[in-house]
Amino acid sequence: MAEEKNDKRPTHRAYVVVGNGDNSIWREIGAGWAHADSRGLNVKLDAVPITGSLVLRERRPEEDGGPEREDPPRAAERRDGPRMG
Repeated sequence: MAEEKNDKRPTHRAYVVVGNGDNSIWREIGAGWAHADSRGLNVKLDAVPITGSLVLRERRPEEDGGPEREDPPRAAERRDGPRMG
């Protein structure tokens, strides 16, 4: 993900996901910043999940001009993520 050097906004969002399919619950618990070489991330979590899966997703491009928070990914967008259960 290409980004400007002075941009301090997170490049990824961190979620804990409990359940599967349309019944899954996504809770945002932190953020991630891509390394300059794009080979890793620094992650800050506000909570540590004890159940479910930890999922990191790239921020959507439309967020740059919109509100700081976004809704969790819809079921159709999550199909490439980990399977629960």
